[in-house]
Amino acid sequence: MQQLIASADERHRHVVEARIRDAVSQREEELRALVVRHQQEVSTAMVKREEELMDAVKRREEELRVAWIQREQEIRDEMSTAVEERMEWVRKQVEEVEEERRRLDTTRAEVENKIKSTSDGAVVEKTGMCFHLSNMKSYLTSTLPQVERRRRHTSKKSRMSSPHYRG
Repeated sequence: MQQLIASADERHRHVVEARIRDAVSQREEELRALVVRHQQEVSTAMVKREEELMDAVKRREEELRVAWIQREQEIRDEMSTAVEERMEWVRKQVEEVEEERRRLDTTRAEVENKIKSTSDGAVVEKTGMCFHLSNMKSYLTSTLPQVERRRRHTSKKSRMSSPHYRG
């Protein structure tokens, strides 16, 4: 009987060990399946996160592109306005120079007419003073460069008063 009990215990022990081995291998398989499933979930989450990041990068690049296009347009508009202001200033300067030239031409013509109307050696009166014609010619030739210098100086002052003058 003891042998029977010992053999039954031995068989029972083998059965229990077999069940334990089966339970352990079944649990290992379950854990492997859980690990594989978890790896797939992590992989899927990583792919999803990468796609979200790429979408965010694309959106940011588009925002920057649109912002840069707007800034370029603003710069073009500013430059266009500055160029138009400068062109208007130049036009005014040209008009002033032309007006000064016309005035000087008129003055020169008047003086030449007065000189022609008087003969050599004739006396010309001006503000109570008398000049000999030769003195008048020397006076005119010495005065014209001063007028030209004054004109250039006035023109320089006009340039300096321009909003675009850069010293």
